[in-house]
Amino acid sequence: MIEPGPAPYPFGPSSVRDILAEGLIDHPERVAIVDGDAQLTWRQLDRAVDRIASRLPVGCTAACVFGNSAAAIVAALAVWRVGGVWVGIDPRLPEAEQRERQRRAATTVRLTPDVISEMDITDVADRHLMPDPTSPAAIAFTSGTTGRPKAIVHSQRNLLGPGFVSIVQEPPVDGERIGTALSLSILNMMLLGPISSLLRGSTFVVCRSGRPEAMADEIGRAGITRLFAVPAQLHDLLEAPIDSLEPLERVIVGGGRAEPALLRRFTERFGVRPTRSYGLSEAPTGVARESFDDPIELGRGHPLPHVEIETRRPDGGRAEIGEVGEVVICPASSGPFANCWTPMIGYLDDDAATARTVRDNQLWTGDRGVLDADGAVTILGRLGDLIVRGGANVDPSAIDSALRSEPSVADVAVVGLPDDRLGEKVGAVIVFDRSSRRPRDVLEWVRKRTGSLDAHHRVDVALAVDRVPKNTMGKVDSMRVRALLSDTVRP
Repeated sequence: MIEPGPAPYPFGPSSVRDILAEGLIDHPERVAIVDGDAQLTWRQLDRAVDRIASRLPVGCTAACVFGNSAAAIVAALAVWRVGGVWVGIDPRLPEAEQRERQRRAATTVRLTPDVISEMDITDVADRHLMPDPTSPAAIAFTSGTTGRPKAIVHSQRNLLGPGFVSIVQEPPVDGERIGTALSLSILNMMLLGPISSLLRGSTFVVCRSGRPEAMADEIGRAGITRLFAVPAQLHDLLEAPIDSLEPLERVIVGGGRAEPALLRRFTERFGVRPTRSYGLSEAPTGVARESFDDPIELGRGHPLPHVEIETRRPDGGRAEIGEVGEVVICPASSGPFANCWTPMIGYLDDDAATARTVRDNQLWTGDRGVLDADGAVTILGRLGDLIVRGGANVDPSAIDSALRSEPSVADVAVVGLPDDRLGEKVGAVIVFDRSSRRPRDVLEWVRKRTGSLDAHHRVDVALAVDRVPKNTMGKVDSMRVRALLSDTVRP
């Protein structure tokens, strides 16, 4: 018996190849991309994509090595136009890491700004291919903050979902301009930024720098109304001498923990309340978002319309309302996106991890969370983040919350460190607010602030730092945090 496939999306193209088609009919002269002083209309963007696509092998797997630029978007669209597989690679990565990712993805083409500029584009040949919507279209590498980066394979239809959902969740408005300074070599940001923008019929603004002054200048100069950011960027904008972020109307923040105090400060300073979003590279991108009706302190996410969220016990049974369990993402069973969503195709070279993560078209996230009676989810951390200290489970989020309750604390990371006697011990790095004096004995200060927790949550090693090590998406780099703390306790 043939298993039924996913339901078609309720509107729009069935593959990313045709992403420009509707705009070419409805608004060919509308500006699609702004990159500094340059801009491309829908018609100009389509021609630029065609010219690059004419030089690409049909069905190629292309390493696209670009910083944030219009060229990065053109290259991605060209690869998809010939039914190819896009592999985004940040040019800031060491050369050896770039080559390793190309090897794992078995890329057949390497595209860079220099390669594109040297292409002979005088003769545009028709290299279009109608791809299978379920065929591979992108390989996304995770951050590798806890080990070897995973290589996630997504289909043509996977790449369209975030844009379609955004249209239903928040319909486009006239004059909308979307921007992000996060790296477009990250698939999630390519989808949330330019791909969703094109599906919405909006203008995407390329932000080349994540420096707060540069971001503020781009928001004002290019008229960005909708910004995707990570908590560290909000913090940096608050610390910089910036008077206004007009005409910004919407900020969606994800990729890391955003504290209520940070969101309140940002709202009071710039008049825009950031909205926290929960997503995964395996989804891809967002699956839940907080509501403006919720108090900032609540920090829960309501499922987006293409999915439903469950929590499961270790034995696979459903957790009760209010009970902590593993967060599981399922296709929506009703509404416009009923049975449309599908998780990743799988991990490129890890069948065992794929089998653990994708089960019966459900995505087992590895995140700990709790559902409330409204069906909203509160994320508590990763299952693998639990620290086993002397045989007892230590929840790092409890220590994290106790430390963050202090006004003098700007950021925190809590990790497990190997220990011969206990198996693991607890380490913490703390960033103190610039206006606060750091305590001389950081460890003693930390133990006083966590004194209300049980004895197993005792912090063994603590260090004051200027910045918590994080990746480009604002997620804590646990390996680098452990390295800092290990250096602290060496004899």
